[in-house]
Amino acid sequence: MRNRWKIILLLVSVFFSGCMTMGQKPPSPVNDFLYSMPSGADEMPPMLVNAKEPPSRKKEQTSSTEYLSSSENSENTRREIWGYRVQIYLSLQQDDAENVANAARGKIDEKVFVEFDPPYYKVRIGNCTNSEDVEELLNKVKRAGYPDAWVVRAKIISEDNR
Repeated sequence: MRNRWKIILLLVSVFFSGCMTMGQKPPSPVNDFLYSMPSGADEMPPMLVNAKEPPSRKKEQTSSTEYLSSSENSENTRREIWGYRVQIYLSLQQDDAENVANAARGKIDEKVFVEFDPPYYKVRIGNCTNSEDVEELLNKVKRAGYPDAWVVRAKIISEDNR
């Protein structure tokens, strides 16, 4: 008989302790992020490769990949301005991004870039200064076998002939 009362008392205490926590709000997975983007981040431009290259791979980069940079020579000036590109791939691995970029170079007659925006390597195509040009490029890229490609706002290389 004593054991029966102990079990009943235990069940009642578990029931009441459960009822007391029912009124408390559980943490919201939508609002309680460990990592969050700064406010307005959906409007911020992507970071550029020359500003955030990983130090361990800096010397190993292949010359076949076009990286963003500003350089001057006697014929023209290359400078970075805001424009548009078509992004076809996103990866955590540089080698994967390089392979996709090399395959894209064989299919599309536009410049292909691999940009590093920690922690991702992004494969992007083109240097478009207006939305009409980038929409035309997007259609061309989709026809070339990249149906999930999308337009991004990015710093592009502008060549001024002088």
